[in-house]
Amino acid sequence: MPFGYVVPVAGDVSADVTSILEDTGTTLDALLKQKDGRKTISSPVQATLVLPISSSAANLALPSVVVTSGLIPPNATIVRATAIVSWRKAIESSTGANAIVAAAGQLIEVDITGGFATTAITLVDNTLAMTADEVAGGNALIGFVDIKAEVADGSTTTFQWSLGGVDAASITLHDVQTHLVIEYE
Repeated sequence: MPFGYVVPVAGDVSADVTSILEDTGTTLDALLKQKDGRKTISSPVQATLVLPISSSAANLALPSVVVTSGLIPPNATIVRATAIVSWRKAIESSTGANAIVAAAGQLIEVDITGGFATTAITLVDNTLAMTADEVAGGNALIGFVDIKAEVADGSTTTFQWSLGGVDAASITLHDVQTHLVIEYE
């Protein structure tokens, strides 16, 4: 059938739709928005994150992700959320090989209340292994832990690198971002 032709429909479709909406107690707008889905929300870019030598390990602030109110469709339920930390480049600044020291218990933690009780990503020893004075392209740490308890429509999820530290002088990550992948139904 060529584009632009009107096909006659038997019955009054608008009356049928109106009846269904009244029976379900919803609106057409809400019905159209309530679909299974996935959204990835990113933080603003943080210029740098310096991972110090492990003897000076510290909790390092990462950028927060704001889940704007109304981003998750009305009546939808978040069924899973995961975290990602990414950066554009990494620079190793010691005179020897360098990497994450996981013995210090390094984690990427998230929270919506400020307590940082939820681990999103666990770092293993020698993550970010680099040679002396190496400049490496960007990468990402992708979590598999479900952190949906730390994500809500209209809220801010804060991130921190817990006990961040490396073997030697430092590794500096440039253009750092955090991301939430939110699945809902």
